[in-house]
Amino acid sequence: MKTPTLAGPRPGGAISAAWAVMNHLGIEGDKRLQGQVCATRERVQDGVKRLGFEVLGNPMLGLIAFRHPDHHAFAIYGEIYRRGWFTSVTKQPPSLHLMLSPKHADFIDDYLSDLEASVKAVADAADAEKLKVDARYS
Repeated sequence: MKTPTLAGPRPGGAISAAWAVMNHLGIEGDKRLQGQVCATRERVQDGVKRLGFEVLGNPMLGLIAFRHPDHHAFAIYGEIYRRGWFTSVTKQPPSLHLMLSPKHADFIDDYLSDLEASVKAVADAADAEKLKVDARYS
């Protein structure tokens, strides 16, 4: 594998930083933060199901993907993006994708509210293809 950087494909800085953070937090600190992430994911999971989305797979930590049976994920993504949310989408299958951290707990209710408004905007649009955007990965 070639990389255009001096550090190469496996830079030690990221590994060292992860090691330092884990040593700072300790096992109990890591469990506490992971508990916050899982609680937030459960709020997202419940919220998107309430809005009619299908959750893909069985999310267990801080990753969750979901799609709406009636509206294309890219159209919904276009609307939520216009509201200032810079999340991810997947191509196969087309879905919205979140990678959660402990900080997301502070504003996940705002996200779900804007997601609801985005679904309504797509549903109200005469032609949802006008709202469609290309998939982007983070």
